[in-house]
Amino acid sequence: MDTTKRTPAKQKSAIRSRIEELERPMATGAAVQRAKTLSPSPDTATLSSLPGQTVLSKPRIQLLTSSEVQEILNVKRTFVTEHVAAKTMPQPLKFGSGRRAAIRFFEHEIHQYVMDLAAQRDQTGAGPALQVTAAAMEGH
Repeated sequence: MDTTKRTPAKQKSAIRSRIEELERPMATGAAVQRAKTLSPSPDTATLSSLPGQTVLSKPRIQLLTSSEVQEILNVKRTFVTEHVAAKTMPQPLKFGSGRRAAIRFFEHEIHQYVMDLAAQRDQTGAGPALQVTAAAMEGH
């Protein structure tokens, strides 16, 4: 245990460091678990009142890797690759050029994609995959 006395400046510095540590993005597993809940991400600025002051928070943009998107959707890499190529799912941001450039998806777009699929399912009574299967069965 640290028995040295901290000056007020050192205490403030330690508090700032702890706040910055807490504000860093969560580990992959935690981010995916949070994304699976489909809770709206804080992508807009909000006001919060502290005693004696009002603070405007900065918008947070959460980016997901292809692996995180695969885990959220519970699909394989080829599904994501094919649907991105066919432009039937949100398009990723590409960082760099060439085949090996990093790609990231906006978390809120993936959430909206899932919600749109659910709305489509609710309107038609069956998901797109089930309709294709039924149409294929009628042809046989």
